[in-house]
Parts: sequence; C-alpha cells; structure tokens
Amino acid sequence: MIERKTENYRSGLEQLLGDASLAGNITSHYTEKAKSAGYVKLPADLHPALVSTLGKMGIKTLYRHQREALTHIGAGCNTLISTGVASGKSLCYQLPLLNQFLEFPDSRALLLFPTKALAQDQRESLENLLVGLPGEVRGGIGVYDGDLPTGRRAAVRNNAAFVFSNPDMLHLGILPHHTQWADFFRHLKFVVVDEVHIYRGIFGSHFANVLRRLKRIARFYGSDPLFVTTSATLSGGAGFVKKLFETNFVLVSDDAASHGEKHFLIYNPPLVNRELGIRRPAWEETLRLASRLYAAGGQTLIFAHTRKAVELLVSRLQSRLGSKEEIVGYRSGYLAGERREIEQKLRSGAIRIVVATNALELGIDIGGMDTVIINGYPGSITSTRQQSGRAGRKGAPAMTLFVASADLMDQYLVKHPDYLNRRNPESALINPDNPYILYNHLQCAAFEKAFDRNEDFGTLPAAAVADYFELLENVGKVHRSSAQIHWSAADYPAGEVSLRTATADQFILQTEDSVIGAVDRESAFWFTHPGAIYLHNGDPFLVVELNLAENRVFLIPTELTYITQAASESAFELREIFQQTDFAGGTNSFGELRVETKVTGFRKLKWPGLELLGREDLDLPPADLITHGCWFTLSAELVAQQKSAELWRNDPNEYGPDWPRLAAGIRRRDAHTCTNCRRTENGQVFHVHHKIPFRAFSSPQQANRPENLTTLCPACHRLAERQVYLQSGLGGLSYLLGRLAPLLLMCSGSDLRVLGDPQCPLAEDRPAVVFYDSAAGGIGLSEKLYSILGGLLSRGREIVAVCGCKSGCPACVGPVAVNGEGAKVQVLQMLDYLTAERAREGSVG
Repeated sequence: MIERKTENYRSGLEQLLGDASLAGNITSHYTEKAKSAGYVKLPADLHPALVSTLGKMGIKTLYRHQREALTHIGAGCNTLISTGVASGKSLCYQLPLLNQFLEFPDSRALLLFPTKALAQDQRESLENLLVGLPGEVRGGIGVYDGDLPTGRRAAVRNNAAFVFSNPDMLHLGILPHHTQWADFFRHLKFVVVDEVHIYRGIFGSHFANVLRRLKRIARFYGSDPLFVTTSATLSGGAGFVKKLFETNFVLVSDDAASHGEKHFLIYNPPLVNRELGIRRPAWEETLRLASRLYAAGGQTLIFAHTRKAVELLVSRLQSRLGSKEEIVGYRSGYLAGERREIEQKLRSGAIRIVVATNALELGIDIGGMDTVIINGYPGSITSTRQQSGRAGRKGAPAMTLFVASADLMDQYLVKHPDYLNRRNPESALINPDNPYILYNHLQCAAFEKAFDRNEDFGTLPAAAVADYFELLENVGKVHRSSAQIHWSAADYPAGEVSLRTATADQFILQTEDSVIGAVDRESAFWFTHPGAIYLHNGDPFLVVELNLAENRVFLIPTELTYITQAASESAFELREIFQQTDFAGGTNSFGELRVETKVTGFRKLKWPGLELLGREDLDLPPADLITHGCWFTLSAELVAQQKSAELWRNDPNEYGPDWPRLAAGIRRRDAHTCTNCRRTENGQVFHVHHKIPFRAFSSPQQANRPENLTTLCPACHRLAERQVYLQSGLGGLSYLLGRLAPLLLMCSGSDLRVLGDPQCPLAEDRPAVVFYDSAAGGIGLSEKLYSILGGLLSRGREIVAVCGCKSGCPACVGPVAVNGEGAKVQVLQMLDYLTAERAREGSVG
C-alpha cells in the first residue's frame, strides 16, 4: 500500500515541479523529513486478554506517548492527548477503557465525536480491537445517534458498555431522558471527547454547558467519570480544556509516532492584470492541478470553503475528466447513506477525486490520500493543518497544495508562509457564560432535574443561577418550592436549542421524487431562497419555493447555465457601551448592539465565467442578533483632511436643487424607456444614471449635463454602477480590516462580521467601521479586537503600502471595477493619519 502511495505521490510531485507553467507559481515549498517512531514496551498492568489481542494484530509495543497516556489515565487523571494526525490517539483511550471493562464488567463509557460519521468510524476501529476478547465485551458496543431506529434504542441504553454518540444526541436524546439511562450513568467511568479543538466559538460555548449538565446528572447517580480528550491541532490545550470541562487536565503532547516525508506547497495563481491585481481564479487552478494529479494515477482530496464551491468543482471536474463515478462531492446536507458509500469507496480506491467541505477534515478513515489540495485559506491554521493531515496517512509520504485565492488573507499567507508552517494553531475561544446560551441550557438542566436553591451550575455560582431562574419564573417556565426550583412548562426545552446554529430550525430539501438533504434556517435564506440554484453532488436544482411555515424547500432539476449569489443589508442599534477611548484619529468603542440582517435579493452569475447576468429582489423576513461589537469612528479632522485633498467619497451625492425636474426631463426625453434593455416604465419610475460618475466632476452642473445622463431600469442601473464604481475610502478600509482581523484574532472569518458606515447610528451618525461577533451574545472576539485595534491598523497600513497594484485589488483594499477607480490612495491616507496619531499618543487599544 505504502509503495503504491509513494509512487503516485512522487509522480504527482515530479509533474508539478517539472512543468514550468505550474512550478513558477509555487511561492513556498516547505518539507518536513520523515521521522521514525519511538517505541516502548506494553505496560505490565495491561490485561492478559488485551495483550494477547494486540499480539494477534502485530502490536507488541506502543508509541511513547501512548504509554504515557495510559499511565496518566490509569492513575485517575483527566488527560488531553494532543499529538499529530495519525499518531494512534484512539488507542490511547481504547486500551484503558477495555482494561477497565475486563477488570470491572459493569463499567460504562461514553464516547463523543463531533459528527455521526466519525462516531461510526471509531466504532469500527474499536470493534477491530475486540476480536479475540470475551463475547460480552464484543457485544457491548452501541452507536446512539439520530440515525438509530427508535425500536433499537432501548437495546443500546440497556446493554452497551461503550456508547458512541455526539454532543447533539447527548443534548437532545440522552440527558433529557436520563431516567432511562439510570444504570448506564450509575456505572459511568469514562467520557471520551475526540477532536476537542472543534469545540470553540458558538459550538464550544454550547458544548461547555452540555458538559455541565452531563456532570450534574452523573453526580445525581453517584458517578464521577474520568475525561479523556484528543486533538491533533490545539494550542494552549490544557488551558482550553480546563475552561471547557471546568477541571484540570494532564497534557500528553510529545508525539513519538512515525510519519513519511511531508511537502507543503503554496501555489499562487498567476496575475492576469498586474495593475488591477487580478489573478486567475483559485478554482480554475485547482481544476488544472487536480486534472494533472488524476493523470498521475493517485487519489486526491480537494477542500473547498462552501457547499456551493464543492458542487461547482465536482461539476467541472466530472465534465473535464469524463467520470462521474470516480469524482464525487462530500459535504453536510448529503444523506447518511450517501456519505457512508462515499467513505467506503474512498477506502477501496474506487473514487479518485473527492471534493469536500471541512466535513472530511476530521479523522474519518478514508484511507491515505496521495495529495490534498486546499482551495483557498479555510479560515484558521487549525483547519489548514487538519486538512493537510489527510494526505499520506499511515506512514506514507504526503503532499499538500495550498492554492491561494486573490483575497487579502490568502495573499498575506503567500507573503508570510511561516504563519502557516511554523506558528502555533489558534487558541480556541469559548464563552460558556454567554447569557443567551446559558439561559437556554439552564432551562434544559431544570427540565432534567430540579435545582437546589443554593446549587451552582458548573463554575457559575448559585447567586448568578438564581438571577436566571427569576427571569424564567416570570415567564412561567419554572416554579420555586421551599428548597428547590422545578421545571413547570409543558414544552421540551432541548428541542428548541441547536448547539451549532443560531436556531434549531432545519429545512428539508424536497424534490418531486425524494428528499435530498437539509439545511439550517440561516443557510436556507442564503442558499435556498426562491430562484436560487442549489447544487447537490454536481447536479443543479432550481428552488421554486421556500416554505417558511412548513420548513420545506421545493426544488426541480435544471441546467447549470448560471449560479446565484445572495445579497443582504444590515442595520445597527446601540444597546450599551462597555468601554470607550478617544484618540486624535477618532473614538474606539466596545459594547452591546442589535444587528438586523435581511437577505434582500440575489445576483445571477453566468457559469462558467461569472459574468453578471442580472439581479432579482427578495422579500424575506429579517433576522435579529444581539451581540457584542467593536467600532471606531473617524475624527472630524481626518474627514476634513480627506475632503481638502478631494479624497472623501463617503457622503451621499448632492445632485443640486434642480435635480428632480432635470431627471424627469431626461426620462421624458428617453420616452420613459430603459436605454439598455428597452423596458418601459409601465407605472414604475426608472432611474437616471450618470454615464461618467457624478463624483468624477468638480460641480453638479458639469456632472448633470444632459449628454451625461440616461434612463435605466433598476436592474440595468445596478449593472451599470457595478461596471463604473468609485470605491469609497471607508469601503476600502472596511474590506482591508475585515479580512485582516481574523488573522490577528486567530479565528475563522465567519466568526466576525465587518461593515463600514458613513453615517453610523452607533457613532451619532459619524463615519465608522463596525466589527461584531456573529454569535449571539458574543464570544470575546470584539472585546479582544478593541484591545488590539492599534496593531490591526498598523498591520493594515503595511499591507496597503507594499501592495504592487495601482489603485486597489483583492489583496489590499478590494477589487476595482473594470471602468472604475479604487480607494488605495484614500485608505493609505486614512491609515497614515490613524497610525501616526496612535504612535504619538502611545497607541490607544
């Protein structure tokens, strides 16, 4: 197996490096030499039956870190195993669990995995280890997840010694029904949490509260389980898991496993317009590279950011290489049976190329890929390393190609490759006491078991718990007795709480013949709105109805001639300012805000080519978010300086007092007809458009000459504005800082939102740049950004100053329209002013 992998990997690497048209785009080639393993003897206290079973599997020694983990777990220590991908972490917890069971057959263990697929995969791994052990051990494994038929659930509850599940099922199906699990909880000795680095942000904050509930129920039945966690990519792991589990852990991190030679190459697509900073699209280069690797005979795993990107790549690869059977997609939204079939075919080698979201980032056994292609920065170092680790597993050589997009984050990494190769992965950030999350989980906990009046909830003291229950009592959810607080509502609170999204709503994707998948509520508005093109395993569907009452999306098959891209608008309302600092360049603030976001329409983009074909409006309900934000305003002095240099483009256009009469005259001149598409007004008032942008003139009189004006319908007006666009300095500054902030905060780009507003209601209608946590209640990102704003501005100035484009590009202040003008000069002048003032004052924030 390894010989075949070596041959394919070398063939692919040699083809890449031997082709000048490809090799010239490689900006960094990091090589990690192969490493031999460090072995030690099996521990003397390992049960003889286990020693015999391991011997039959050819295992007579352990890696040093495996032996160290066994020692700590055997001594009763909560243990974090943080070693590399494919380093045998599973055996670190499997052996102690089996050893305990062989000594004490009544022992029980709960094993939690972030996905159902990973739980199924690890169940098979443990079953392979059980061959040769007594029958009662072999029969003691059960998977308890949403795919398990109702009629088989009692058998798992009553008989399984080792229950494989996931946080969602623990939250929804186990803890609320703990009386049915009484014997299991009474004898619970171990809780294993695999891939613990996943539990950050909103998901991790929810999971921390699920763990509080789990420990509370375990105490009720008299058990105090040991916790064992694993991760291949976790920085500051012991501190993070202590906050997640609210208890101390011993860290095992000295990786003694062997691995093959590893190559990590950064591939930057060539420039096609140096002045505008436009590069060949990353997806086109990914197609090109994947086709070469396909010809080399190996297996390739391609990671893409979104479900739509996965489906578009699958469709193009299938068309280019002429194979639907050997090229497939893999993402959330596929049915469980589809995913299991894909995993099996990957292991057998029947599938040659799989394009996936981060759903394949985790340790599901799909065999060892010859090559991994990462199509654009996935948003974190942790994800990058997890994805790269899927290549060359089981000791084979590995090659990863990181194909950079033109986006600022990707281009920053091209220029600073050590950020990926040598920097520690992000420290995971969670906030278990987020009030919105806590409020929901206290309801779940009260439903599961009455609270004593002086009872803490994890590390949250009883006095704080009492404040929440006072709110719940006021709305009729709980009632108080002399000693306890009881759940009194008729509803089932866990069913209303999603651990992974803002709501628990799931929308079923329904065609005429079958159900093809599901999406959450937020995704439904973005990806399955009426008129959207939805792709499933390369097949295009047109959304004909989004039924909000029934949580259903109805789709019909269609031809893929265009794709759709949703657009939204956001409005802010200030609720409270927590901290504020003035400086000469403006004001830096941190506080709580309300954000209303509404999907307002969508664009149709020709496929392939992405030429804008048109835009359609939508009327969907808005989504409200109460969260934390950081915003800085621009001082009057800075705005005055920009205006005096004729650089300020953020004020609304003042067309002059005679504009209504003049515009009406132009519409009459053009016979109330769009001069582009020839549609007539028919009761609708069309727009009057400046052929040369209004801001390009020094006076309204010059801009408003009749020969510079034409009548356009709203759709054609938007098309015209897109082609001739004078970017504002505030827009360019927001683009720059919004893409740079996640790198400095070491978070995913989706965790933080940014918007530039020339009349911001948070800043008394002054110009401001607003950042806010995308999670309700916030998880600490905006607060941290408030404290490092000076560093963010300085780093941003450095990026703009050294960028080789003329007036703006995707790698600095944003792309420039074909006939438009960018804001590079404006943004650089703003940052010169802001960073100079901060330097003089010793940097505020």
